Amino acid sequence: MKCGAALSLLALGTLVSCGPKVEPPPRNLTPTPAPSFTLNDLQGKKVSSDSLHGKIVVLHFCASWSPSSAREVRQLAALQDKYGKKGVQVVGIAVEEGDGSDMKVFASRTPFNYPVLLAPSDFHRQFGGIEAIPTTFMISPDWMLMNKHTGMISVEFLEAELDLMIDEAKAKAKNTAQAAKE
Repeated sequence: MKCGAALSLLALGTLVSCGPKVEPPPRNLTPTPAPSFTLNDLQGKKVSSDSLHGKIVVLHFCASWSPSSAREVRQLAALQDKYGKKGVQVVGIAVEEGDGSDMKVFASRTPFNYPVLLAPSDFHRQFGGIEAIPTTFMISPDWMLMNKHTGMISVEFLEAELDLMIDEAKAKAKNTAQAAKE
């Protein structure tokens, strides 16, 4: 009987995953310019927000001590693999005390395929503050804050939002090109 119940749940899970397309989460920010910054990555190399302009950025505030951040690393790495060629860049912002050595140890055990930057303790204030770790901001190619997600968010929602942002960026580029022709 237990096996039958497990198969039923497996079948139900399969049916659910084949259901309707996931809608992106509603936007909770009025688009505003994202703050500029220059921060060091885990290897001490300076990374400037200027190098990210023109890309859709998933800016993920995380911490080595946060179990939710640890779970999201794999999801964000998969997003980077899937969407990197489409102009998306995931960037981790480590919210750590001290010199970031805890995040460096964490990263040595859980490799990242995207940059993780070490931020001063008050850095999040530039983004209007954060209430929890993790917090994720979605930034458009023209460097506008488009959405904020507090706490964990499902990869399905992030994919739906990225698909929408990619479509919006393509439409904007097309409109700009048409306007230039006129």
